[in-house]
Amino acid sequence: MGSLIRAFNWAASPVGDPAEWPQALRTIVRLILSTNHPMFIFWGDDHICFYNDAYRASIGSEKHPAMLGAKGQEMWPEIWPIIGPQIDQVMSGGDATWHEDQLVPILRHGSIDEVYWTYGYSPIDHEGTIGGVLVVCTETTQKVLSERSQTEGLERLRELVQQSPGFIAVLSGPDHRFELVNDAYQELFLGDTHAIGRTVADVFPEVAEQGFTALLDEVFTTGRSHFGRDMRLAILATEGRESRELFLDFIYKAIRNPAGEIVGVFVDGYDVTERSRSANALADSERRYRDLVQNQTEMICRFRPDGEILFSNNAYARAVGVDPDKMTKANVWDFINAADRPAVEASLARLSPDMRQVRIENQIQTPDGARWTLWTNSAIRFSANGELQEAQSTGIDITERKRVEEALRESEARFRHMSDHAPVMIWVSEADGQCVYRGRSWYELTGQSVQEGLRAGWLDAVHPEDREAVASGYRTAVEEQTSFRIEYRVRAAEDEYRWTMDSAVPRFDEARQYLGHVGSITDIDARRRQEDLKSLLLDELNHRVKNTLAVVQGIAQQTFRPDGDVRSMRASFNARLHALAVVHNALTRAEWGKTSLREIAEETLALTRQSQNRVEISGEPAELGAGAALAIAMAFHELGTNALKYGALSSATGKVSLTWKLEPQNPSILHIIWRESGGPPVVAPTAYGFGFTMIKRALEFNVGANVEMNFDPEGFQCTIKLPLGGV
Repeated sequence: MGSLIRAFNWAASPVGDPAEWPQALRTIVRLILSTNHPMFIFWGDDHICFYNDAYRASIGSEKHPAMLGAKGQEMWPEIWPIIGPQIDQVMSGGDATWHEDQLVPILRHGSIDEVYWTYGYSPIDHEGTIGGVLVVCTETTQKVLSERSQTEGLERLRELVQQSPGFIAVLSGPDHRFELVNDAYQELFLGDTHAIGRTVADVFPEVAEQGFTALLDEVFTTGRSHFGRDMRLAILATEGRESRELFLDFIYKAIRNPAGEIVGVFVDGYDVTERSRSANALADSERRYRDLVQNQTEMICRFRPDGEILFSNNAYARAVGVDPDKMTKANVWDFINAADRPAVEASLARLSPDMRQVRIENQIQTPDGARWTLWTNSAIRFSANGELQEAQSTGIDITERKRVEEALRESEARFRHMSDHAPVMIWVSEADGQCVYRGRSWYELTGQSVQEGLRAGWLDAVHPEDREAVASGYRTAVEEQTSFRIEYRVRAAEDEYRWTMDSAVPRFDEARQYLGHVGSITDIDARRRQEDLKSLLLDELNHRVKNTLAVVQGIAQQTFRPDGDVRSMRASFNARLHALAVVHNALTRAEWGKTSLREIAEETLALTRQSQNRVEISGEPAELGAGAALAIAMAFHELGTNALKYGALSSATGKVSLTWKLEPQNPSILHIIWRESGGPPVVAPTAYGFGFTMIKRALEFNVGANVEMNFDPEGFQCTIKLPLGGV
């Protein structure tokens, strides 16, 4: 800067030629050029600028070198509102000024820069007046920004400390005087109590008895930190705070000054009262649970898949005969029956995150031998890939139940064997009336399957005409819990119905609670058929006797006439009874079923054919029922008797031809033709006698036949059209 000043054309400036400068100006210029401290001169009323090399380092190209010899206000327009009044104060004879870390933003490096200065404005005396202002300055921008950053960091730290969820306090000195507490500490421990500047013993006299003051003394003395976990602190009530019981996690850490001396204790921690109480409650709960599990009658065992026992209760240890304290060194496979192990392993293999529980029955080895147990295996923990890592089994001894079940199975087997081989069909129902068991013989009889015959399905095998009555009777017996007996027809396997008798009694337990019915079904079809046949035979006998008596009565009425010859009438009557007897014999031989028409003709006309041997009988095979046989027999008898007395057989040359055949156009009609020839001339009667009358009545009215009589002089002919459907 010395070279620049010497080379500057001062003569053209308000200051003038350097040779004419006042002594004071020359002296102060030499002073600033000879020092390494930043200095600046404002000279004269125009505040002409002088500055040294140290100052030049604080300004940019916007000011240097143009500012040398220039007017101050023109060169510092951005800061003149700040420094102008200060310069005027000194130039007007006022006191010198001093400014520390003053913000004076200047234009440098292309922009207004935030610059901080510590500077002083001092007057330069000139012949009894103030000739100018000497500026001694130092740029403190970096210091100010650093301090600001430090202050802001401390403030942020203070805010963080205040807002920390954990409680924080700073204690100073060996008497542990509160220097700082955050909001959490104030709220948790102090309430409305003021602690800053007071000692811990003063604020919390009760903590000394609880050992906290001794811990602080130890940390302050030794410098070793102390960590407390779940520490109980009882705070007594005072004005501004309530008594409380707290559980704390905290650290006491020594605070050292730059010289390494311990000057205080830093306190940082968390209120874990809820966690501690929950943990204590959980521990109490687990203790109660463990006591409960240990005293359970059920066997409980927790183990790994390889069988290593992690926990077992006393019941399990007693069952397998091992000291409870030694169970954790045992293996579950040591106690499981070897034959059951594959099934147990398969059961455990079914456990998965989606199926966390399975049940299995197996035997375990005990000091008293193998005993049956029922286990519920539950998954406790799986690995990340879903493999079972821990399981728990809860079991009960079911040996007695197994014994009872086995006895029950044997009893049921005996019952089924007895039922399946009994001569009756046994069945059992429940209290709701649903059938739960039917003996094998029922299914053999009806052809039903077991599924079809149980519940109410057995009714499907009952005859439709009997079903409603059977169902109604059964419902009544169930509702009234009474015995019942009923006979009904059941469809047999070959689609025929057989008569059965169903008898049942109600079942009750020891408390007289209704359990259902037990019954037996007997096949009575043979008996019922015999009874029906007996009834039928009696009815048939009664019917036939009545019919026979009616026929005899009719024959008698037609034979015995008031004006007839007694001997002749008796002979006719006996002959007619004989014909009736003949056909009865034929029907009896046929068991009153179908009878051969040829047999009826030959038996009825036997006497006629023996005496004359002039009766020819021919025709295709035909059978008649009982009613038609009786009517035809009586007709043949009357025709034969009439031929012997008055017709063809009354002469030595006469003949009779009896033939029959089915009508070609209608095979259900049988044509029977009685034709006489060679006898005396036939004269048509003026009225039918008894014989012809009986023929027409017996055939037309009794069996629906059509009778035609032709009295041809050459020979009598009778044509009978007998409907076989009516026969």
